Amino acid sequence: MEKLDRARRVGVPVAVALLAALAIAPSASAQLVVRSFNDGHSTSKSDLVELASQLRSQCASKASAIKSMPLAKALARIQKQLDRNASAAALRGFARSEEARSAPNAAAAVFGALGDGKPWAAIDAALRVHQLDPRDAGPLIGLAGLVTAQGMPQEGLALLNAAARLKTKGPGPMGISYQAVALNNRGYALLLLGHAQQAAGYLSKAAAEAPLLTEAKVNLDAAQQCSWALLPGGSRGEPPVIADPPFGRESGDWTTDSNGEPVPVASSFLDLSQSREWTPINMAIPETPEQGGAMKDYYSSLGEKIEGQVTANATKEASLSASVHDLNEQTAQRRSSIWQALNTAEWQPELRPLYEAFESQYDALSSAINIGNGEGNGGTLDPSRPMWDGLQKCGGREDFEACLREVCTSETATLHERWKPQIAALNDAGLRYDSAYWRYAMGVAANISEPADHQRMLLDAENSMLAIRDLVVGQASLFLQSAEWAFAETCDGGAGSAPGSESLASQNTSPACPEQLNKLPKINIAGIFKFSIHCETIEFEVSTKGWVGAFANVTYNPKQGRTTVFAGGQLKALGSKAQVGGFVTAGPNGVEDGGMRVTESTKGTAAMTQSHTVNFSVAGTVPFSQ
Repeated sequence: MEKLDRARRVGVPVAVALLAALAIAPSASAQLVVRSFNDGHSTSKSDLVELASQLRSQCASKASAIKSMPLAKALARIQKQLDRNASAAALRGFARSEEARSAPNAAAAVFGALGDGKPWAAIDAALRVHQLDPRDAGPLIGLAGLVTAQGMPQEGLALLNAAARLKTKGPGPMGISYQAVALNNRGYALLLLGHAQQAAGYLSKAAAEAPLLTEAKVNLDAAQQCSWALLPGGSRGEPPVIADPPFGRESGDWTTDSNGEPVPVASSFLDLSQSREWTPINMAIPETPEQGGAMKDYYSSLGEKIEGQVTANATKEASLSASVHDLNEQTAQRRSSIWQALNTAEWQPELRPLYEAFESQYDALSSAINIGNGEGNGGTLDPSRPMWDGLQKCGGREDFEACLREVCTSETATLHERWKPQIAALNDAGLRYDSAYWRYAMGVAANISEPADHQRMLLDAENSMLAIRDLVVGQASLFLQSAEWAFAETCDGGAGSAPGSESLASQNTSPACPEQLNKLPKINIAGIFKFSIHCETIEFEVSTKGWVGAFANVTYNPKQGRTTVFAGGQLKALGSKAQVGGFVTAGPNGVEDGGMRVTESTKGTAAMTQSHTVNFSVAGTVPFSQ
């Protein structure tokens, strides 16, 4: 099926494959959804194998003793490291700032500093949150994630031990419980100290308690790899396989292609409501060999029209590429995921059974009409058999021509009757798939707002649909060419009539990013984190206060430093019970991902001021290659 060998997926580096979309309903009145830069990206099996090898290479060679440390000592050691990594001017600047005057303001500063790539500024702000609200366990849990990522796992454990004796205030940000974040951060610290098996226990609990907490899943993968690496060489089997996409916020939103490669389920991160019905491209099937013998021009014309339209579409699609420009890298990532949704159509749950049925019918008919070596030894519908049998039975006879015509005509008629239901079944399977595919493809295409790229997607979708029709026409032509056109005068029974030529119907297409698809509000967390999605276009900004700039950009420890900060509270637009907020994931090269969790039906701006941003947490995780 060479004509179907298209780019089925869009490859992306492991580092940008952190998040997939999730729609969950915590209550009957609110449909909450997570949206991020990296919605819908998949991670190939080869990337997962490479990640597993990388994780093993970063494992501690031996376990370090876990030290008992009181909270006061841990805080003093963190302050000492802070003084080494920040200038006195930077520390004074924060201490005198508006953000240092209240716990909510300082919590917002943690978010902004981390988004700005200043982990020690974030630690400074997190320390201030704890100073202002020492009876709240939440700030200590977040601070533990921050300091562990900066190479202080012993201090991180001490903070978590102290937090375990306190209570948290309010719900966990974005609906992710503080308990789950604490379990993750404890497992992360233990992992860095070389206690991989002990870490795995905590991380398993964290992943089970909070499926949205991807960091726990990534750390658990690392713990399993390190547990294997620490085994004595003679007792090792094969290293554990990272079988699932570890960066999706919800593993249930993934399927696989025919090679077992992970494929995001498009309906989990795209609105597919803008589907359109397909206008079928008809293909006549000859009732008799006589009619089949007369349809050479009919099939040639239909095939040429299809291939001509495919060529014209491909040419136009290529010319439009230069007109596509992305606002930023985040928009490029989301555009890539939408194209991947189109290019993996046949593996989507609603299309896979139809595609596999078509493929099965196609393969069966291809095998049946296999001509072998032309001596009647091909498949069950070998089109060379009637002529071959005639030659064998009539060779040497005086009435050779009459005998050959009788044998070939009779067997061709029988063969044609057996072929008709099979080509009809293939045609029907192709029509069913094309119809469903067009509805799906138009739903996907509506999620593109950029006019040139939207047009490219429509053209690409039409070519995918036409490819299926071309395969069916090709199978019909192949049989008729071998069985009836090749020996028309001898085997097809005489002259017949052909139907009129077919035309390629114009298709109904979806609009580019209609108003119905723009359900998500803009989110604004304390004026520090701004995030909005307009179909594929992402507008993202992390703005920080002047004092943050005084902190030097400190590179995260390459073996330790990735952190995700979650902010939550009550959005004014959504009511007091909505578990919503935003997140930013930062690493050695700055912000790697960011997103929000809000209700899809809310419009306008969902503003969360400092006074509302009372909940924050930080989850640390092992790094992975960019």
